[in-house]
Amino acid sequence: MESYTNGTDQWRAVLIASLTWLTVLVLPAAAAEDGCAPIRALGKKLDAVAKGKVIQTFIFSSGNTSTEEFIIINAKQYWRRGKEAWSVGPREPFPMSKISNCEVSGEESVGATQTDVYEYDRQLEYGKARVRIWVSKDTGLPLKSYFKDIKPNAASFERSFTFSFADEIREPI
Repeated sequence: MESYTNGTDQWRAVLIASLTWLTVLVLPAAAAEDGCAPIRALGKKLDAVAKGKVIQTFIFSSGNTSTEEFIIINAKQYWRRGKEAWSVGPREPFPMSKISNCEVSGEESVGATQTDVYEYDRQLEYGKARVRIWVSKDTGLPLKSYFKDIKPNAASFERSFTFSFADEIREPI
């Protein structure tokens, strides 16, 4: 994979593109359907958390995978790809984007935690993805998420995310 260590503009572009954990959970400023209200509320709740950690796994059609890690602590966000050095910047709010076709998919256990499962379509810069997200009944925060392009092509890939919001999350650098 290409290294993205040169230049602030490149890192900003990579950050925007790769912080899909932010964009996969984003919420529109005004949604047309009430069925998306729980997803919009989730974005506001994520903006309010003091500490969070997300591991994002890209799953390419070749079967190869790549991981990225993100940590938010108060007003800072940290990120790295694979085992590269950490970068740090100001925490950005969850970007707003279009979601549609929201539905409650059911209830499932993730480990010992009971979750509500939601599915929705999310409009991205390059197309549309179907998102499935598991939200803890206790905390109202996501435990994991998965999305797949609705109209896949040769350049398509899937993404999976695992989330944690433990008090013991620390600054990595």
